[in-house]
Amino acid sequence: MVTITIKHLTPRCLNNNDGHIVFDEILRHLKKMEPIEVSFEGVYSTTSSFVNSAFIELLEHCDFERIKSLVRITHSNSFINELIKQRFKSAQQATLAN
Repeated sequence: MVTITIKHLTPRCLNNNDGHIVFDEILRHLKKMEPIEVSFEGVYSTTSSFVNSAFIELLEHCDFERIKSLVRITHSNSFINELIKQRFKSAQQATLAN
């Protein structure tokens, strides 16, 4: 399993640019079907812009089940976990509506 520690890639998790840095790293491993652990160690808060860019845009390249089976979030808190869940849920609902 590959571990991606967000703090090693970007010092903050505030905007789309920060999210794209993480997105690129996650996608690189997803394309190879490698299991990934994304560590939020040292990160206590983030924004929906960051989550959208880092995680939700992955849906443009692979389906939710693939992401769910290969990506594991670690060292996060309930705020971050809930934000990621909400954004994925919203994205899935938007897809179903179209």
